[in-house]
Amino acid sequence: TMSAAMVNLASDGTTFMGVFGTACVRGNATATTWANGTALPLAAQTGHQYFTGLAGSVTTFMVRDNASATTAYLTTDAAVTAWATVTLPATINGGITSVPGLFVAYNTTTSYYTSATGATGSWTARTAPAPIQLVVRDGTGSTIYAWNTTVGGPIYACTDGINFVDTGFDTITT
Repeated sequence: TMSAAMVNLASDGTTFMGVFGTACVRGNATATTWANGTALPLAAQTGHQYFTGLAGSVTTFMVRDNASATTAYLTTDAAVTAWATVTLPATINGGITSVPGLFVAYNTTTSYYTSATGATGSWTARTAPAPIQLVVRDGTGSTIYAWNTTVGGPIYACTDGINFVDTGFDTITT
């Protein structure tokens, strides 16, 4: 039983992690068995809307610090030991998600970054075909969908973190 409302839940495809406040818990693949994880650093205590599991990794998760758009916290063992503080490659005012084998950190422009490890200095700068405002990952963790809700336009699909393909669907702005 959890004593606080869960703020965010993420999975890497095998392990679940729940983050609330500075606390975190990890669960098995069916989310039926849970254990306490190592607490996040205090600065990351609110929000956690940018929390993701690295698809296909089994135990790697990252959460962006809401107090600093250039800092994130990384665990490679599902928070059994302490979270590592990492410096993101730029101010990330969008979010962090993943496809199998790559973290994807995006802004609300055409700039985004990928990293196989999430570690400081491991990020590669990339350019999306259009400004990205919102990214969602499908239920299998194998595809991300990106679009811009402000200006409308195509919805793009990406399975490798690099190549965005126009799905043929467009967004509507009001």
